[in-house]
Amino acid sequence: MRNRLMKATTLSFALAASGCAIGPDYQTPTSPLPAAFELAQSVPPRARQTEDGVVSDDTVLAHWWTTFEDPALDVLIERALAQNPDLSQAQARVAQARGILRLAKGDLAPSAALVAAGGYQQASLEDQTGGLFADGLAPRHSDFYQVGLDSSWELDVFGGRRRALEGAKADTDAAIERVLASRVIVAAETARAYYTVHALTQRIAVAERSIETARELVSLTSQRFDKGLSPRLDLTQAQALLANSEALLPQLEAARTEAESGLAVLTGGYLQDNKGLLQNSGHPLPTDKPIAAVMDAPVDIIRHRPDVRAAERRLAARNADIGVAVAEYFPKITLGGAVGYSALDTNNLVGSDAIQYSVGPRISWRLFDQVRIAGQVASARGRRAEQLAAYQASTVKAVAEVETAIAAYDGSRRTESKLRTSLEAAEETRDLSRLAYDGGVISFLQVIDAQRQLDVADDQLVIARLRTVESVISLYKSLGGGWSEADREQVVVQAAELVRKDRRRQG
Repeated sequence: MRNRLMKATTLSFALAASGCAIGPDYQTPTSPLPAAFELAQSVPPRARQTEDGVVSDDTVLAHWWTTFEDPALDVLIERALAQNPDLSQAQARVAQARGILRLAKGDLAPSAALVAAGGYQQASLEDQTGGLFADGLAPRHSDFYQVGLDSSWELDVFGGRRRALEGAKADTDAAIERVLASRVIVAAETARAYYTVHALTQRIAVAERSIETARELVSLTSQRFDKGLSPRLDLTQAQALLANSEALLPQLEAARTEAESGLAVLTGGYLQDNKGLLQNSGHPLPTDKPIAAVMDAPVDIIRHRPDVRAAERRLAARNADIGVAVAEYFPKITLGGAVGYSALDTNNLVGSDAIQYSVGPRISWRLFDQVRIAGQVASARGRRAEQLAAYQASTVKAVAEVETAIAAYDGSRRTESKLRTSLEAAEETRDLSRLAYDGGVISFLQVIDAQRQLDVADDQLVIARLRTVESVISLYKSLGGGWSEADREQVVVQAAELVRKDRRRQG
């Protein structure tokens, strides 16, 4: 019997050492991608890395906001990346995943526990040994003391636990990628909110100029009306223009406050924290800024996106879950052992006569539970199929986002150009209409209409410039810009720091 036990144990060790694992080995799926982006040629290319030190596309993508050359924006984005609450939550999930990974590693190693017990016991007089106590051959009441070491080691013969470790590693990688994906979103949304504040500030300035002009027209018309040189209709129309201009201003101011509040949330602070930075930046909306060139092979850009990487890593984890489930079909072999001392009093607890030990394997096999195991395997395969579809959807979505961003950028640039021409024409029309009115050639209604058209053109141009900037931001976001390889390493450090801070808070 002992020889058979040794043979079984040796065979188990050999199988465990062979590295074989039940379940499908993971292979990264290949998703068909277009040869090039449809509208890539409409994006003005940016210089690539040269020996003269021109910044490469990859470097630009990592910190794309620096291409706007706005120090205030740089500060706000760095503040957001350091303090954003959503990022902190994502980093905490990395800490959770790393904890599960450590558990999976621990499951592959032997476990041991120090055991100590003591107490007072009374034996039964009614069981098989009761007669000994009833006849006084052995004391019915006694103290007992035990101390020893219990250990066990489940041999991972069929690789179920190795698959669990494989899945935990993939889940941890996915959690890290989700942090990087959050960085991409936070950087883009911070820039978008920042330039929205700037655009609304410029629109407020346009509205204030419009109000001032309308007030001048009301004053002029009122004087002409008092002298009998203009009909009352001219005066009421001028007053209506003033009222309409004044009505727009509170809406714009409220929208700016809303954008500033959103920016405060993104940077993990409060409204007043960014006031000085916004008031002193003094940077207008950027125009005609070059952006990183779209690579000829979009597969490189798509794989760069951390949300796509996260989807691929989750697929690897769900693939490993199949192996964990399939391993339940096979028996589990556990080597167990215990050694220690046992005595009825402490004086005899430590000594050769008090030593007790046990050692041997234990085999458990869910032999009559095959239906449940089959259900677990089917469920695991279903989760993998779902995640495969999610990964494929992420690549399709990523390509669509890039194409959409390129189209929006091209369209907004052309719209901005036309509106700039329209504004110049509106300015000239306004000036000519005033001269014509002063000469008595046209009615005052035409002067008011010319002024209204100018105000509308000025406001629309600001909106168009904001749309162009937003499309640039969206393009960088769709390309997965906003992180570097150094940031991936820093994520783990920051996740560990969150745990240490929480431990210190708990005392």
